[in-house]
Amino acid sequence: MTKENNAALHKIMEDLKAGYSYGTDRIWNYYNNEPYRFPYFDTRLSIGYGHNLKKYIFWTHFGSSANPVTLRDLEWIITVIFRLSPVEFLQEYIRNDASKIA
Repeated sequence: MTKENNAALHKIMEDLKAGYSYGTDRIWNYYNNEPYRFPYFDTRLSIGYGHNLKKYIFWTHFGSSANPVTLRDLEWIITVIFRLSPVEFLQEYIRNDASKIA
């Protein structure tokens, strides 16, 4: 992994652990073949608690699941599920500041 990708991976993990989520506001309405007309944020990556009260990285991308909160699992989610490098992930998805728990 390059230095840039390693730094990006650590940045994503730090943000997730701080309570932020990553996602997109460019949601496409496939029924009308146009973007949604109302403000909408689609969360794709976040940290939360599972049914066993352990923390997990929750992801949504043509399916959804959760993985343990480790850098190795985060890297796997980004490179295998999203098919992006960590740097590309930061360029593609935005951090949702409104999701941060005060």
